[in-house]
Amino acid sequence: GGALVGCDAGFLNASRIKGSHAAIKTGMLCAESAFEALQAGRSGDELAAYPEAFEKSWLFTELQQAKNFKQWFKKGRSTATLMTGVEQWLLPKLGMKNPPWTLQR
Repeated sequence: GGALVGCDAGFLNASRIKGSHAAIKTGMLCAESAFEALQAGRSGDELAAYPEAFEKSWLFTELQQAKNFKQWFKKGRSTATLMTGVEQWLLPKLGMKNPPWTLQR
């Protein structure tokens, strides 16, 4: 079996140009899930605990806050600069941790 972790799985915070901390954290979460499965004698099972652990981690929160960064830049630099500022500076000041919208590719 295998698992996708790090940048190959899309765990990159492009707005902060930080991929190594995400790769390390997702690798740790995957390893912990695999270890728990092996300890329980479930060596051939799907690692259902891995996505659950990711959604409970600080990395999920960080990536949710930066989810639209790359999509804004496809609309032009001025739009991207303005909207990234709104999403990552203004909305948190107004008490909204995550943007209420999600841009699609």
